Amino acid sequence: MGIDLQVLRFILASKQANVDFSRTATLGRQNLSVHPDVFKREVLRFGFPELERDTREIYASFPYADGFLRHLGAESLSAIDASDYEGADIILDMNRPLSSDFSGGFSVIIDGGSMEHIFDVPQCLKNIVTMLDNDGVIISINGANNFMGHGFYQFSPEFFFRVFCKDNGFVTDEVVLSEVHTDAVWHEAKDPAVLRRRLELVNSNPTYIMVRARKLRSVEFPETIPQQSDYQRGMWIEGSQHMRSNTVDYLAPTLGHRILRWILPPHLRRLCRSVLSAVRDPYKESGMEQRPFPNRASGRHLT
Repeated sequence: MGIDLQVLRFILASKQANVDFSRTATLGRQNLSVHPDVFKREVLRFGFPELERDTREIYASFPYADGFLRHLGAESLSAIDASDYEGADIILDMNRPLSSDFSGGFSVIIDGGSMEHIFDVPQCLKNIVTMLDNDGVIISINGANNFMGHGFYQFSPEFFFRVFCKDNGFVTDEVVLSEVHTDAVWHEAKDPAVLRRRLELVNSNPTYIMVRARKLRSVEFPETIPQQSDYQRGMWIEGSQHMRSNTVDYLAPTLGHRILRWILPPHLRRLCRSVLSAVRDPYKESGMEQRPFPNRASGRHLT
């Protein structure tokens, strides 16, 4: 996946949040897939004029993002991969347990779309946690919706909230959903355990889930096996009732729907679905609010 526009924005927002990039590792050597003119515009919007001044030097490592990460403060920078075909300096299969040599070595680990390609996700997460120092940060950007076939998996907000929880020595600072196109806006995902409802999204465009979580302490990860929140502490009863009601609604459509299905020919029904899909806001229906990203230079919020 590498660093495209939305990933660039999320990493800049992480820098605004005072993430320590001094000892950075990336899963896979990351490409910088942003035109220099767009890069200049974005770093200025986020309040980093020094990065705009150093654009030529940053792009000296193009197509890789090494120069960008070093200018964010990476005094040491490592790329972790199963092979050295892109020049990774740490050759590791993240499906396999790590040796103790890698314990607590990094202040931040950037997963720019690698975990979705790794079969043993629990082992991959355990390795990431092992490599992070206490107070270290994982920045993870992977596919959420409409990436079928791109990798093995697509991820939900619930997954990250349950994995990076206090019982497992973490706090989840931010979970954002963003479609991949250049004018996409961000939507903040809330913890379903707090909302007491499933956070479900049906949309039409490829969508990233962008996560930032901080390691608070070392545990035998996972100390608590993640369980979906509506199956914890009796909440599954409420969830199962919700699912039954949805099933009944689906199996027994309203009289108006039945009449329209009977009257309209198939091509007009498809046209009506397309029109309704174009005007609906699936994020609002899912209970997610738009999340502007701050402009540190002016104090305004940008969309």
